[in-house]
Amino acid sequence: MLVRLLQTQLSTLELAWIVILVGVIVPLGEEVFFRGFVYGTLRRWGVLPGVVVSAIYFGAVHQQIVHFLPITVLGIVLALLYERTGSLVPSITVHGINNVVAILSIMYGWNI
Repeated sequence: MLVRLLQTQLSTLELAWIVILVGVIVPLGEEVFFRGFVYGTLRRWGVLPGVVVSAIYFGAVHQQIVHFLPITVLGIVLALLYERTGSLVPSITVHGINNVVAILSIMYGWNI
């Protein structure tokens, strides 16, 4: 649905709302859940199992079979970033940047 929406003519205000939603609000919620709660809970199994299992869950929840591997790899990077820094801010920031780049690639037809 978002892909079709992004391929239409959007007003500046509509685009701004999409960027805020997908670039800020969604990453904030997903990072609190996946890194803060899921990884935080699974970490008792050890860092590596916690990172891998939470990342696979992150990839699966996005329900895009063709993007499962890259989203899972992103989940690994975000979990390791959280583990390294002890803060969700860096993972929220990287997640947001990833989402905004994805939006721009859809809008402008970039094959990345």
